[in-house]
Amino acid sequence: MRLNQKGMTSIELLITFVILSLVVTGMFDVVLNYKDREIIESIRTSIVEYDNSLQKLIQDDFIKGHLQNVTIDTTNSNLLTATFQMEKDVTTETPYTTTLQIDITNGIISYGKSGEVVKYPIPKFDTSYGSNSTIALSFDKDRTFIESTGDTNQFVNITITYIHPNFKDGELTFSITSPVNYPYNL
Repeated sequence: MRLNQKGMTSIELLITFVILSLVVTGMFDVVLNYKDREIIESIRTSIVEYDNSLQKLIQDDFIKGHLQNVTIDTTNSNLLTATFQMEKDVTTETPYTTTLQIDITNGIISYGKSGEVVKYPIPKFDTSYGSNSTIALSFDKDRTFIESTGDTNQFVNITITYIHPNFKDGELTFSITSPVNYPYNL
Protein backbone atom coordinates (compact mmCIF):
# COMPACT_ATOMS: atom_id res chain seq x y z
CA MET A 1 0.00 0.00 0.00
CA ARG A 2 1.37 3.48 -0.95
CA LEU A 3 1.06 6.53 1.24
CA ASN A 4 0.11 9.94 -0.12
CA GLN A 5 3.42 11.79 -0.39
CA LYS A 6 2.12 15.08 -1.83
CA GLY A 7 1.86 16.99 1.47
CA MET A 8 4.51 18.73 3.62
CA THR A 9 5.68 17.44 6.94
CA SER A 10 5.50 19.56 10.04
CA ILE A 11 9.31 19.91 10.06
CA GLU A 12 9.25 21.27 6.51
CA LEU A 13 6.52 23.74 7.49
CA LEU A 14 8.49 24.83 10.55
CA ILE A 15 11.69 25.38 8.53
CA THR A 16 9.73 27.34 5.89
CA PHE A 17 8.16 29.50 8.61
CA VAL A 18 11.56 30.20 10.24
CA ILE A 19 13.14 31.17 6.90
CA LEU A 20 10.18 33.39 6.03
CA SER A 21 10.35 35.04 9.49
CA LEU A 22 14.05 35.81 9.04
CA VAL A 23 13.42 37.38 5.62
CA VAL A 24 10.52 39.50 6.93
CA THR A 25 12.57 40.64 9.96
CA GLY A 26 15.48 41.61 7.72
CA MET A 27 13.19 43.55 5.39
CA PHE A 28 11.61 45.33 8.37
CA ASP A 29 15.05 46.54 9.51
CA VAL A 30 15.81 47.78 5.98
CA VAL A 31 12.53 49.70 5.89
CA LEU A 32 13.19 51.23 9.34
CA ASN A 33 16.69 52.36 8.32
CA TYR A 34 15.31 53.85 5.11
CA LYS A 35 12.62 55.68 7.09
CA ASP A 36 15.26 57.12 9.47
CA ARG A 37 17.30 58.40 6.52
CA GLU A 38 14.15 59.84 4.94
CA ILE A 39 13.33 61.76 8.14
CA ILE A 40 16.87 63.17 8.39
CA GLU A 41 16.81 64.25 4.72
CA SER A 42 13.41 65.86 5.27
CA ILE A 43 14.86 67.82 8.20
CA ARG A 44 17.87 68.88 6.13
CA THR A 45 15.57 70.03 3.34
CA SER A 46 13.42 72.04 5.76
CA ILE A 47 16.50 73.71 7.24
CA VAL A 48 17.84 74.56 3.78
CA GLU A 49 14.47 76.11 2.83
CA TYR A 50 14.37 78.01 6.14
CA ASP A 51 17.91 79.33 5.63
CA ASN A 52 17.41 80.15 1.95
CA SER A 53 14.40 82.32 2.77
CA LEU A 54 16.35 84.12 5.52
CA GLN A 55 19.40 84.55 3.29
CA LYS A 56 17.26 86.01 0.52
CA LEU A 57 15.52 88.40 2.92
CA ILE A 58 18.78 89.66 4.46
CA GLN A 59 20.83 89.82 1.25
CA ASP A 60 18.03 91.58 -0.64
CA ASP A 61 17.86 94.12 2.16
CA PHE A 62 21.65 94.66 2.09
CA ILE A 63 21.66 95.16 -1.69
CA LYS A 64 18.46 97.16 -2.18
CA GLY A 65 18.99 99.29 0.95
CA HIS A 66 22.69 99.71 0.19
CA LEU A 67 24.37 98.62 3.42
CA GLN A 68 26.35 101.58 4.84
CA ASN A 69 27.55 100.52 8.27
CA VAL A 70 27.55 97.54 10.64
CA THR A 71 27.65 97.62 14.44
CA ILE A 72 28.18 94.28 16.17
CA ASP A 73 27.40 93.74 19.85
CA THR A 74 29.89 91.24 21.29
CA THR A 75 28.89 91.50 24.96
CA ASN A 76 26.85 88.26 25.07
CA SER A 77 28.18 85.09 23.41
CA ASN A 78 24.71 83.45 23.51
CA LEU A 79 22.94 86.40 21.88
CA LEU A 80 24.66 87.59 18.70
CA THR A 81 23.40 91.01 17.62
CA ALA A 82 24.25 93.25 14.68
CA THR A 83 22.71 96.54 13.63
CA PHE A 84 22.85 97.55 9.97
CA GLN A 85 22.44 101.11 8.71
CA MET A 86 21.01 101.27 5.20
CA GLU A 87 21.26 104.23 2.86
CA LYS A 88 17.65 104.23 1.66
CA ASP A 89 14.39 102.39 1.78
CA VAL A 90 13.29 101.50 -1.76
CA THR A 91 9.76 102.83 -1.21
CA THR A 92 10.37 105.89 0.98
CA GLU A 93 13.93 106.82 -0.18
CA THR A 94 14.91 107.44 3.47
CA PRO A 95 17.70 105.86 5.54
CA TYR A 96 16.73 103.07 7.89
CA THR A 97 18.21 100.57 10.35
CA THR A 98 17.76 96.80 10.60
CA THR A 99 18.76 94.42 13.35
CA LEU A 100 19.84 90.78 13.17
CA GLN A 101 19.84 88.79 16.38
CA ILE A 102 20.79 85.12 16.73
CA ASP A 103 19.63 83.70 20.04
CA ILE A 104 21.83 80.61 20.38
CA THR A 105 20.21 79.41 23.62
CA ASN A 106 16.59 79.53 22.41
CA GLY A 107 17.20 78.76 18.74
CA ILE A 108 15.68 81.95 17.29
CA ILE A 109 16.88 84.27 14.55
CA SER A 110 15.27 87.73 14.57
CA TYR A 111 15.60 90.21 11.73
CA GLY A 112 13.91 93.34 10.51
CA LYS A 113 13.66 97.09 10.50
CA SER A 114 13.54 98.85 13.83
CA GLY A 115 10.05 98.32 15.20
CA GLU A 116 9.29 95.60 12.63
CA VAL A 117 11.60 92.80 13.79
CA VAL A 118 10.29 89.31 13.01
CA LYS A 119 11.34 86.18 14.92
CA TYR A 120 12.26 83.11 12.88
CA PRO A 121 12.61 80.13 15.25
CA ILE A 122 14.61 77.11 14.08
CA PRO A 123 12.15 74.62 12.61
CA LYS A 124 11.01 72.06 15.20
CA PHE A 125 10.79 68.41 14.21
CA ASP A 126 8.71 65.89 16.10
CA THR A 127 8.27 62.38 14.81
CA SER A 128 6.14 59.59 16.14
CA TYR A 129 8.53 57.10 14.64
CA GLY A 130 11.44 55.09 15.93
CA SER A 131 13.64 55.69 18.92
CA ASN A 132 14.23 59.38 18.11
CA SER A 133 10.75 60.76 18.75
CA THR A 134 12.17 64.29 19.05
CA ILE A 135 14.80 65.69 16.73
CA ALA A 136 17.20 67.90 18.71
CA LEU A 137 18.48 70.63 16.42
CA SER A 138 20.50 73.58 17.69
CA PHE A 139 23.05 76.23 16.78
CA ASP A 140 26.73 75.39 17.12
CA LYS A 141 27.80 78.13 19.56
CA ASP A 142 31.44 78.03 18.47
CA ARG A 143 30.73 78.18 14.74
CA THR A 144 27.83 80.66 14.61
CA PHE A 145 28.96 84.27 14.43
CA ILE A 146 28.56 87.75 12.95
CA GLU A 147 31.79 89.55 12.09
CA SER A 148 33.18 92.46 10.13
CA THR A 149 36.19 91.62 7.98
CA GLY A 150 38.63 93.50 5.81
CA ASP A 151 41.03 96.31 6.60
CA THR A 152 38.32 98.85 7.37
CA ASN A 153 35.32 96.61 7.99
CA GLN A 154 34.68 96.30 4.27
CA PHE A 155 32.59 93.14 4.59
CA VAL A 156 30.11 91.63 6.99
CA ASN A 157 30.05 87.85 7.37
CA ILE A 158 27.14 86.05 8.99
CA THR A 159 27.73 82.33 9.55
CA ILE A 160 25.06 80.07 11.03
CA THR A 161 25.87 76.45 11.88
CA TYR A 162 23.23 73.92 12.93
CA ILE A 163 24.19 70.67 14.62
CA HIS A 164 22.50 67.30 14.85
CA PRO A 165 24.20 63.95 15.40
CA ASN A 166 22.49 62.33 12.41
CA PHE A 167 23.66 64.94 9.87
CA LYS A 168 26.53 63.93 7.68
CA ASP A 169 29.56 65.41 9.49
CA GLY A 170 27.13 66.39 12.28
CA GLU A 171 26.39 69.91 11.00
CA LEU A 172 24.95 72.22 8.35
CA THR A 173 26.53 75.64 7.79
CA PHE A 174 25.16 78.65 5.92
CA SER A 175 26.82 82.00 5.32
CA ILE A 176 25.94 85.45 4.12
CA THR A 177 28.79 87.73 3.10
CA SER A 178 28.13 91.27 1.95
CA PRO A 179 30.25 94.30 1.19
CA VAL A 180 29.72 97.33 3.43
CA ASN A 181 29.33 100.72 1.74
CA TYR A 182 30.21 99.34 -1.67
CA PRO A 183 30.31 101.80 -4.60
CA TYR A 184 27.35 101.91 -6.97
CA ASN A 185 29.51 102.14 -10.05
CA LEU A 186 32.62 100.06 -10.30
